[in-house]
Amino acid sequence: MRGAALYAALALTLLSCNRGAYGVATHRGRDGRPDQWVRGVSGDEYQIAIDANGDGKPDLIKDVKRHRILGIESDWNIDGQVDGDS
Repeated sequence: MRGAALYAALALTLLSCNRGAYGVATHRGRDGRPDQWVRGVSGDEYQIAIDANGDGKPDLIKDVKRHRILGIESDWNIDGQVDGDS
């Protein structure tokens, strides 16, 4: 039951947010700029992108399917390329 409630909360959050270049902004930093996005890939698969350094671009992308993390991509040296997969 708790999982269903969390899933419903996520769905309502996604519906109430604006879609941007990286997906739906689901969190904003203190400056009001989006720093987390969620983008649907398929019915049970989505990506969570996080801007950790405040430059407005994702630095960490989690691939999730059926609520399990499939992989994590990161760009910590800020060159626009994925540094590695987990």
